[in-house]
Amino acid sequence: MVPSSTAMTTLTIGRRHLLQKSPSSFLSVQGRPSVPFPCIFFSTAPSQATATATATTTATEEPRKPRVVILGSGWAGFTLARRLSKSLFDVRVISPANHFLFTPLLPSTAVGTLEFRAIQEPVRTIRGLGHYYQAKASHLDLDKRVVSCEDLYKGTKFDVAYDYLCVAAGKKSNTFGTPNIERLEGVVVFFLKHLYHARQIRNRIVECFERATNPTIPAVQRDRLLSFIVVGGVRFC
Repeated sequence: MVPSSTAMTTLTIGRRHLLQKSPSSFLSVQGRPSVPFPCIFFSTAPSQATATATATTTATEEPRKPRVVILGSGWAGFTLARRLSKSLFDVRVISPANHFLFTPLLPSTAVGTLEFRAIQEPVRTIRGLGHYYQAKASHLDLDKRVVSCEDLYKGTKFDVAYDYLCVAAGKKSNTFGTPNIERLEGVVVFFLKHLYHARQIRNRIVECFERATNPTIPAVQRDRLLSFIVVGGVRFC
């Protein structure tokens, strides 16, 4: 139970190594220090949207359900959105990825053992889901209980009010300051965390194989095309 003496209680979840400093994994919170992911915020006071809706609700209308906004569609966010009772809560999900990804099988899609559709489940298949926004959350206003978002395609900004907020946005791969990683990402350097990463790796491998079969390619260049370096990722190896 959330203590009634506080307007906001923060519960941090996940192992300690998931909470290490990463510039891309902090969300700006108005008037408060940045908060590391993944974490959950439980709001104990009604938002402006709730107060307005409650005031205008008549006796003949259904009472408004508390709104739960979930940031992220990964293991934590997707599971919470699926298991929350939709008869008790208005559940909404905000995430750039419109699907849940079964990451342990991600390397298998990169090498062609599995197809991409075999390891993903669309967010909109969650029965009773109030709404899904394909967007990025950029700012929290804890006083007004509003999440500021940016549309993934055109960058259009909009706000989503909440009564309860779950922040489960995950983490970004740490490059430990290795030179040229960011500059060459997607060209000759590839991460393996999202579905589009697996597609990039798969396409690059096929490209290297095809180029290596060209009879005009020198032996030295052919050996280079057929050389692959894996940093970490024991399951991929």
